[in-house]
Amino acid sequence: EVEKLVRWIPKVELHVHFDGSWDPTMIYQHLLENGNMELLPHVSILPWDQSEYPVRQLVQQCSDQVEFHSLCTCRGKQSLYEMIKAFEIFLPLVRGNLPLLEDLAVDFCKRQAQQHVVYTEMRYSPHLLATGGSLEYKENATAMVNADVVVDAITRGLRRGQELYHVTVNQILCCITWRPDWANDVVRLAQERQKDTPCAVVGVDIAAGEAHFDKANNPHLYHAHFQAMKKAKSLGIPITLHAGEVSVGDLCVKTAIDDFGACRIGHGYRMSHTMMQHCKERKIH
Repeated sequence: EVEKLVRWIPKVELHVHFDGSWDPTMIYQHLLENGNMELLPHVSILPWDQSEYPVRQLVQQCSDQVEFHSLCTCRGKQSLYEMIKAFEIFLPLVRGNLPLLEDLAVDFCKRQAQQHVVYTEMRYSPHLLATGGSLEYKENATAMVNADVVVDAITRGLRRGQELYHVTVNQILCCITWRPDWANDVVRLAQERQKDTPCAVVGVDIAAGEAHFDKANNPHLYHAHFQAMKKAKSLGIPITLHAGEVSVGDLCVKTAIDDFGACRIGHGYRMSHTMMQHCKERKIH
């Protein structure tokens, strides 16, 4: 009875990743129908340890959608990095496919409506979903992916979905901790679309880890994201940051609030009760 009640009552969801919400069955069916195996890299370089992840081989070994589904999820593993490895399986199959991204946005609205989620703030990295997007950062690379068309496609899908399913969905654009070269462009996109309603961009985030908080060991990640968040704050763009998800202790949460200007913390379940009280006093949620 409690589960039925929770499913039935109107809800608000403020932290949901667009690209983490897709139905793996839909992606697998797209793979079978379009023969997109060539879109998969032979290996992905995992940025936290530079190891190679054999993406194409793992997908080719799948005999059905159940096995593919298991590659796309990390249930029970309790590791952010295992989750990111799951994303590396299916993102290449969607990356740069604007019609598919638009359809996935419509489907997102449909499933929110089915769960009676009447208001959602949905987050994603437009650069990671763009043609040429990748977690791998090459310091001397100069080419910038076109993230604008990704936001445009997803916005079209959300607007269609809102009309069809009578829900409200706004967007939060994510920087990626391992891609300091994208940080300023995320803020630009957010500024340009902040008042572009319906389905406006209502904030910015930094996702895929907390390495950017470590100024001593990752100064290039820290400074790029710090400057981007400083600019966002000066433009009146709300900042919500993942923190206290990977690291033990309060340092990342404190840095997110005090240095980066976060007004909302994503996850934060590793913070102490003292830090929780600090957040409460600062009206950080």
